[in-house]
Amino acid sequence: MSPRLLAMLLTTATCFTAAPITSLAQNRIEIASQADILLRSASNDALDSLFQSVHAISTSPTDSTKVCRALASPDRGSADTWLAVAQELSGDNRDRLTSALGEVALSGWQGRPSAFDEKAARTSLRQAGVRAAMLNDGFSASALSVDDVNATNEAEMEALRCRSLGWLLDAVASQPLDERAAITRLLLRDGLASVLQKSAD
Repeated sequence: MSPRLLAMLLTTATCFTAAPITSLAQNRIEIASQADILLRSASNDALDSLFQSVHAISTSPTDSTKVCRALASPDRGSADTWLAVAQELSGDNRDRLTSALGEVALSGWQGRPSAFDEKAARTSLRQAGVRAAMLNDGFSASALSVDDVNATNEAEMEALRCRSLGWLLDAVASQPLDERAAITRLLLRDGLASVLQKSAD
């Protein structure tokens, strides 16, 4: 799928408003609202395809950090964010991500918003976090949500965050499809920090 077609699908699916935006905060609120509608309208199969693509990219030495930064970004729900990430990836990963994003956009455009069991999604994510911690020495949930006190500089903090994210995605990959789709909705809508902080409550 070409970047031009993907951009058109994402823009149509999210129904971005043409009204003027008066501030960055207002813009992010609007993006979050439209992203929520899209994610609740997209099918579980489409969202799982997106999860699988992000999970695969998270194992790439050259591309994993770019996806990690996107998921941690306050603009993670914006089509522009993911289009920009896709264009920075290596060939196979770029094709994998743009194809998955196109599936989500088309599915969301054709579907209708459905109820989202946020509590169940957070429970599934918390279970994945526990499994990741049990299987991987050095996994840091705090690195995914706030600055880890054991990290001495920004580069070390990012490396710890991205490594822990990879382990978390490995754990999520072993869960049923509907749980993977729900967690994907949650991560894209709320981001790593807010998701893990709320899951810990």
